[in-house]
Amino acid sequence: MSWSKGRAVHPRSIFVPVTSQIWDLPERQISPSSLIGDIESRRCDRVHCRYRTVAPARGSCLGEGVSDQQVSWRCETLFDSGLDIISEHTGWKSYGILPWFDDAVRLPAEDSEDLGREKKGPKSSGSFKIAVPVFPRIANFDDLDALKSEPGVTLQMIERGTPIPADTDLVIIPGSKSTIADLNALRSEGWDVDILAHARRGGFVLGLCGGYQMLGKKIADPEGVETVKGSVCDGLGLLDLETVMAGEKRTVQVSGTHVDSGLEMSGYEIHVGRSEGPDCVRPLFHIEGKDEGAISPDGRIMGCYIHGLFNSDAFRSAFLKRLGASTGGHNYHQMVEDTLDALADHLAQFLDVDGLLEIASEGMTKTPD
Repeated sequence: MSWSKGRAVHPRSIFVPVTSQIWDLPERQISPSSLIGDIESRRCDRVHCRYRTVAPARGSCLGEGVSDQQVSWRCETLFDSGLDIISEHTGWKSYGILPWFDDAVRLPAEDSEDLGREKKGPKSSGSFKIAVPVFPRIANFDDLDALKSEPGVTLQMIERGTPIPADTDLVIIPGSKSTIADLNALRSEGWDVDILAHARRGGFVLGLCGGYQMLGKKIADPEGVETVKGSVCDGLGLLDLETVMAGEKRTVQVSGTHVDSGLEMSGYEIHVGRSEGPDCVRPLFHIEGKDEGAISPDGRIMGCYIHGLFNSDAFRSAFLKRLGASTGGHNYHQMVEDTLDALADHLAQFLDVDGLLEIASEGMTKTPD
């Protein structure tokens, strides 16, 4: 059952997560709203009631209802009295308590809050080991979701203070919101030493976007895009190329061909800078008539500007097999669709979905005082 599919949502309706920024809603917000609290992270009963008290004083938000995300199945009834308190103090209708949905870990990550989800999800036991250092400014890490879902792969996010394991098969250096700052952070953690040692042992390294730039010999910033104007810093030196941070930010969807396998691929670019050098004569992809990416002479160090490339089942399988991983025809897109359907059923079981959709589709039910 997928109640979320094909249902219109009123453009002026808002479902508001309870966060520390909730008080910053526009003062004349006239959209109906439902507050969603996370019992695990805060005393959401107090937040709900405080918001109901503060909002009318500002002449701002119309509260239509409240729902809460619960921590676990065992706690399903423990917050009933809390909902009664909220309804008594606010006059809002309760739309229910939502128990934890374990399979949410299978869904694509949306922001940095999702980086720790694998700690709560099922542990992978794949024999091919991938390590990903977590920068302070890591970006576009949804590249990793499809890889994590592969049965033959174990992907580990390497947190600060943790070395990259010596038995890693592939190190992926991910994208960054600030390449030079995160390169400095990588060095401060000693991960540069780990990556260089990994490469000397014959391990594979893949750099994506900012990670691709880090793999080169130099990163120059003549226009001061990220640092002081005219600055130059050393890269990891694993690819014979240099990057210049200049020009407009490139944001575009792309499609092309994987050079090694001849398979079609697609993804997107979102970056500033261009990378050029001798290793670019061995591109990873042909994109719309142009070469994209670079590969070292021994074929073990690779990089490109393309995000989302592992969402293609055929390409992902071919790429991993080339590196020695076992893959078995895993359908990533179908897994995501099945999980979304299961989540829809989960919501329908525990929440007043029709009531929430009524708020979203019909818009205002009353006017401000």
